[in-house]
Amino acid sequence: MLEQQALLLRHWSPASGPDRRRDIVDPATGQRLGFAARTLPARTWLRWFTRPVVSVHEEEDESLLLLIHPLWGWVSNWDVRDADNHRVGVCRGAVLQDRFGTVLAAVERESDGFAWTFRGPDGGELGRLALSAEGTRLIFADGLEGNPFAKMLLLAKALGVE
Repeated sequence: MLEQQALLLRHWSPASGPDRRRDIVDPATGQRLGFAARTLPARTWLRWFTRPVVSVHEEEDESLLLLIHPLWGWVSNWDVRDADNHRVGVCRGAVLQDRFGTVLAAVERESDGFAWTFRGPDGGELGRLALSAEGTRLIFADGLEGNPFAKMLLLAKALGVE
């Protein structure tokens, strides 16, 4: 999935219980590449105190790609971990930090309100997000080629935008 230059994150499935899914497809072909699953605790009273954990799986064998765990606080903070449960980084509001705490990118909202740009510390573009009727389109900049951990962080942030 992360080998792709662009991903289309379809809308979350309608709420029919504590778990929801979101297909991730190739925007050019519509081929399903994987999915994200959002899980809440089964006990109703715990839902008031927790936010969902999101897991991202690749299509072929539904292997785990990454996990997104909520962190405590008023701002939307997420701990992003790979399939081996090693920290990839943290999404702290509009700032993405790598596993060492170094700022990887900041998210800037475009004036139309339906698009965002990921900018590195040097101001260079690392990727773009755009909302549409189909879902959220995530486009990785060429500079991220061969950097799956940075792509994981951008994907984690994209899953939380809509």
